[in-house]
Amino acid sequence: MINLKQLVKEHLSSFKKVYPNARILPKQHYLVHLPTQILMFGPLIRSWCMRFEAKHSYFKDMARKIKNFKNLPLSLAERHQGMESAAAIQINEGSDTDSCQMIDKDVQLGKGKLLLDHDKEYAVNMIKRFYEVSDTIQVLQYNSITVYGTCYKPGVNNFLLIGVDDIGLPKFGKLEKIWFVPYNGPFFVVMAMTTSSFCEKLNAFEISEPEVAQGYDIISHADLSYYEVYHAHKPRGGHEQYIGVMEGILAC
Repeated sequence: MINLKQLVKEHLSSFKKVYPNARILPKQHYLVHLPTQILMFGPLIRSWCMRFEAKHSYFKDMARKIKNFKNLPLSLAERHQGMESAAAIQINEGSDTDSCQMIDKDVQLGKGKLLLDHDKEYAVNMIKRFYEVSDTIQVLQYNSITVYGTCYKPGVNNFLLIGVDDIGLPKFGKLEKIWFVPYNGPFFVVMAMTTSSFCEKLNAFEISEPEVAQGYDIISHADLSYYEVYHAHKPRGGHEQYIGVMEGILAC
């Protein structure tokens, strides 16, 4: 934060040197408060209002089009609800029933392969350590999977909330592989991380890899404590990893 404050100060000083007759704009002044806001509220992306402004543009545009100001909130609410309902319904040709896109596209699979021989045996044995499955199941491995709009993809900085440890701190797992078993759904292969402490200044949990290798854990999508994918952040010049607090972590 000290480095950020210095950079903001240098930016404003340089601006006045280059443009001595120009006034500091309000948005430039807001930069002065960013370090304090980061310390109080965590990463600034949580205060990002772009998506709210984009959503609001629909209502502003609709208000100009309908030109009905007798009960504007009601008119906009009805129009918006109708639009959302229409977007979620798709009529199948040659069928008397309607299908919902939100249901039709619950699970979207990326590139995958069918595991055979030793790879299949290893996967089945791993899954059986945590779940009751048959030895004859098919196991497919995918590079990504999207469930209800949330994309899961193995990576060095992709973590899942898999439970709570003995002292009540959230337990995260680094997503290593994705296995899919027909009629059983996706299984995530994770390496359990150690949650060291909670940092009040960053509003985040410090995590690290266990000192002694613990092997992999298997958790199904249905058993996740929260369905969000988390990403760790490192302070400049440091080696610690932090995962910011979100509503799912607090609810666990």
